[in-house]
Amino acid sequence: MRLVFVYNADRGLFNAATDTVHKLLSPGTYECRLCQVTYGAFAMRRAWRDYLDGLGLPLVFLHRDEFLSTYPALTELPLPVILTDDGRADAAPLVLLGAASIDACTNLDALIAATDEALQAATAMKAAASKAAAPRLPPHAGYLGTIVKRCASWKCSPITRST
Repeated sequence: MRLVFVYNADRGLFNAATDTVHKLLSPGTYECRLCQVTYGAFAMRRAWRDYLDGLGLPLVFLHRDEFLSTYPALTELPLPVILTDDGRADAAPLVLLGAASIDACTNLDALIAATDEALQAATAMKAAASKAAAPRLPPHAGYLGTIVKRCASWKCSPITRST
């Protein structure tokens, strides 16, 4: 599983400068809570970087324009958003934290707590799905397998019925 962070801002030097000024002068009207909470004036906050590094997961960061070109089928998805995917091009990503959940996080601690909770739920769902998909053998299957292996090692003859 990898995490895909999508900012509600376009890439580019001009956009970055404009966003920085907007965050400083009018933080209440800034459109990307994910940017606002995880970045200072010029760089990613150290606590957020340390948290992400501690997850041990592959991370992808996309701006709005990159996201729309990478996932054209998801143009209606409200941003910002944190997605999970398995890195395959043919698999659609799943929403880990949607825009409303991210917007509710007024500080970095709240975002980290919400991300942790969502990751735990996603991990539990993935484990339950893989457990449900695993083939179930009857309790005696292991015993029968052992008998077959022993029989093969003893060079048993198949049982035939004579008439």
